[in-house]
Formats: sequence, structure tokens, C-alpha cells
Amino acid sequence: MSFSSAMDPGRTFKQVLQAIAIGLIFILTCSVGVRAQSGIDVLILEADRQNVLDFKSKTLHYIDNSSEMTLDEIRAVSSEFKPIDLKFMDFGLGDFRAWLMTEIYNPPGNSHIWRLDSGRPNIRELDIFLIRENGAVEHVLHNKAQDTFNHRGIPIRTLTVDMEIPPGETARLYIGFKSNSTTSLAVSFGTPAAVIRAKAKETHIDTLVNGGLLAMVILSLLFIPIIGWRLSLAFSGYIIAGIFYVSHADGYTAQYLWPNLRINNDAINLMLMLSMSICGLFFARLLFDFKKKWPAYDRFLKAYIMFAVVFVVVAYPLIHVRPIMVIAYLVVPVCAVLQVVTGILSYRRGFLGALPYLLGACTVLISFIYAFVAHIFPGQFDLDRTLDVGHLALMAEGFAFAGAIVARMRGIQKDRDQQAQAKLIAVQDKLAMSSALRDAQKQYVEARDLSRQRREQLSSVSHDLQQPLSGLRKVITDMSFENDEAGNQMHTALDYLENLARNQFRCAPDSPRNIQSDGTIEVFPVSIVLKNAHEMFKTEAKEKGLDFRLRLLDDKVEADAVSLMRIVSNLL
Repeated sequence: MSFSSAMDPGRTFKQVLQAIAIGLIFILTCSVGVRAQSGIDVLILEADRQNVLDFKSKTLHYIDNSSEMTLDEIRAVSSEFKPIDLKFMDFGLGDFRAWLMTEIYNPPGNSHIWRLDSGRPNIRELDIFLIRENGAVEHVLHNKAQDTFNHRGIPIRTLTVDMEIPPGETARLYIGFKSNSTTSLAVSFGTPAAVIRAKAKETHIDTLVNGGLLAMVILSLLFIPIIGWRLSLAFSGYIIAGIFYVSHADGYTAQYLWPNLRINNDAINLMLMLSMSICGLFFARLLFDFKKKWPAYDRFLKAYIMFAVVFVVVAYPLIHVRPIMVIAYLVVPVCAVLQVVTGILSYRRGFLGALPYLLGACTVLISFIYAFVAHIFPGQFDLDRTLDVGHLALMAEGFAFAGAIVARMRGIQKDRDQQAQAKLIAVQDKLAMSSALRDAQKQYVEARDLSRQRREQLSSVSHDLQQPLSGLRKVITDMSFENDEAGNQMHTALDYLENLARNQFRCAPDSPRNIQSDGTIEVFPVSIVLKNAHEMFKTEAKEKGLDFRLRLLDDKVEADAVSLMRIVSNLL
């Protein structure tokens, strides 16, 4: 055989593939043999490990549909336990008891104290058994839903137990649990310090989020004079209900509020979820004031809110009745859907603050959809994260709702500013008109007074002219003219002057006659006025046979000469 034929590439490649196939078959056979022999992979403990151990991959599970099997019966069917071929330890909803089994080996030189955290604040039933190499059975944890918080051996918010596994020993761990809601367990296993570190981050996030939510509540209460007490209290009620819901689901309420009370945690959890949803819908109804802008939709929201409130009160003592529980779990997502519908309708109608509200409502609806899908496809989604998603969604929705309030208040303030500006302009126009009217009235009064003064002056002139005209007529009558025509002309002229003085220069009958002259005040001899008066009336006095004499005085007077002449003439 030649060298080239011995090194045939095609034949060599085929041999390599055969060798790989034989190796894979051998490995799989060995694996199956090991599985068949041991039935379980061993969880090897590492004392220097800073994080929790991979518990799920080393754990088998068994479903007890009767929920009545004892530990001995479970141990008898250990060969029927199956690997957890799910992403997460969640076996779905159902009235059954789930069992977990794993073997733990603690190498020499390690710590002998190890901690297991179930990740559940409360559960219907939880039992943890530790079976040692010598066959001794230790019931390390037994807890039921009605047990108080102080009943726990380790006083933290999740059900936790410390176990003693001596170095160099192998023990088998059985965990049996039953739940009213979900059979999900987020088990953390490792040293006490590692388990505490695993929970510390979650606690810090919860504290930060709850602190932010409480800050929003305080701000909303401080803004009552601006946004109104009804809207402020509705927003605060929604946020507070959300804080209580998340805090209760995380186990903080049982730890800090009622550690010694036996309560139905599942019922309270559902009632808080319903209360949060109702408050959110009521807040939306007030925020967009549908009562004025869309009465029909407002009546629908009001009717649904009233139904939900009545249902919360009635359903609490009957929460374990299956139909009641189903309806309760349906009311919550319907509220979330109605919030989104409200946001869409408000946005389409151009309501102020509709967009941030819609974004917040969509965030919460997404968290409900995540939880719903996680329950529909158990083990494919981390239900432990559902609460975290809901917590963050509540935080995002709170900020979004606060933004909606701010946007709405800014719009209202803008409208008020525009109305105030319009009122200010109107007032300014009225003031300008009023000022112009006052000026016109003042000018009118001045013109009227001036006209009245002129009429009074004319009336006085008319009165003053009649006397000299009368004297002039008598003088003309006594005079002899070369022809009668000249005399007639003189008399005609006098007639015209007398008629003008009598009719044209007279004031209206209702015109006042007591207005004083505005002539110049001066000092002069009174004899000047008396001489003029004597010359004016001496002819008339002579015709009437009166003795009209003048006695002159040297006295001086301070007066208006024209007014004094008028007075003396009137007296004469």
C-alpha cells in the first residue's frame, strides 16, 4: 500500500467523524448511567464563593397532584423526580404540591452554616427537610400562610432558613411547597453573607423607588392650592396604594406593620392591587374632567369605578372562592386597559397632559401583560422580576402622571394668563374711555358754564340797554327834525334796538340770573357811577314829575364799575 493511499483525505475525514460519534455516544451513555445511578447532580458548596450557587441546575422536581403525600412517600418515588427543563423554577397555577430535591456536598474545610432563601415573602405551605448521610431527617422549616412574621426563625421579609452541613458530609434536601397564586420559587443558596448580598441590591432599589414615590405624594399635597384638593388626593391615593401593594408583595408590610397578626396575605395583596387600579382610574377621570367634556364616557367610568369599589368590599372575605378570585384578577387588567383607553381618547381630543398620562398608563399595562404572559407560559419568564417590573412601572407612571398634572396645570395657567391679559386690556380700554368721557364731560361743563355766563352777560346787557334806549327815545321824541322821514328813521332804529335787547339778548326762562360779573375789581370815585345814572334817568324822572336830584360824594369804592352801574340802574 502506497503512502498516498494510506493518507486518503476522504477516508481519514470519515474515520474522524466516526471517532467523534463513538465518543459522544460514550459520554451520553456515561451520563445516563450516572443519572440512573445517582438520580441527581451533586451541588458542591464553595466556602469562598461571593455569590449564591446555581441551585436550579442541580435540582429535580416532582408534582404531587394529590397534595397529600408525606415525606416518606416522596422519598419512595425519588426515581420519578425529573430535571427542571425550564428557565425558571415555576410550575404554573394549580392546586398541587411541588417538590424539589437536590444533593449537597460540603467539602472539608468549609463553613458548616449555609443559608437557603426561598425568595417568597409568604406562601400557602412551605416545608424544607434535610436528610443526612446517616438517614437522620431534620424538618428545618415549616411555614403556612396563616403564620405570623415573628413565627419565622430568621426575621427577614422572605422565608429563609439556615442549615448546618458539616464539612465532608453529603446531605439530601427536599423542598415541598404549595401556593394559591404561583408556584414560582426564586431560591438563593449559599453562605449567609452571599445570600444577604443577593437581597441587599433589591432592597436598596425598593427603598429608592418608594422614596421617590413618597416624594411625589408630598409634592402633590403641597400643590393642593394649585391643582385642587380632589386631584391631589386622587393622585396621592393612587401612589400610596401602589406603594402598599408593592411593599406588601415584597414582604415589608408583614415585617414592619403587623408582625404578630395572622392575616390573609394573598387576599390583602389582591385588594391592594384592586385599590391601586381603582385610584388610578379615578385620577384619570378627574384629570381630564370628562364630566364636563364627555359626560357619556364619564358616566361609564363612574359606573365601573363604583362596581370595582363594591367588589373590593364584598370579595375580600370570599377571595378563596375560585370564581371570585378569577373576577378579581380580571378587574385589575380591565382597569389598566381603561386607563390606556382614557389616555388615547384624551390624546385624540387634544386634552392637556394626555400624552404623558398615556405613556404612564401604557407602562403599567405592559407590566400587567408581562405578568399575564409569565403565568400563561410558566417557567419561561422570571415571575420574581414581575414585581420589579411593576415597581418600576409604578415609578414611571407616577412621574408620567405628575408630568400630566404639570402639563395640564401649565395649560390652565396659560389660559388664565390669557384671560387675565384680555381682562387687563379691556380694563385699560375702559379706563381710557372713562378718562376720555371725564375729559369730555369736563369740557362740556366748561362749555356749558361759559355759554351760561355769555347768556347771563347778554341778558344783563339787554337789561342795561333798555333804560338808555328808553331815555334816548324820549329825547328823540322831544327833538324837532327838518322832516318827518328822519324822525321816523330814528324811531325805527330805536324800535329795532329795543326789540333786539328785549327778545334776542334775553336768557332762557330757566337760566339763572344770579351769576356775578367777572369784571375787573378797581378803586374809583363813586361819583362817576352816580353822574352817569343821573344823566340816564333825569329826563324820564322829569316826565313823570319826579324830583330827581344828584348829591355828589367824594368817597371812593372798590368794586366792578360795570356791575355797580347795573345795580344802581336797576334800583333807579
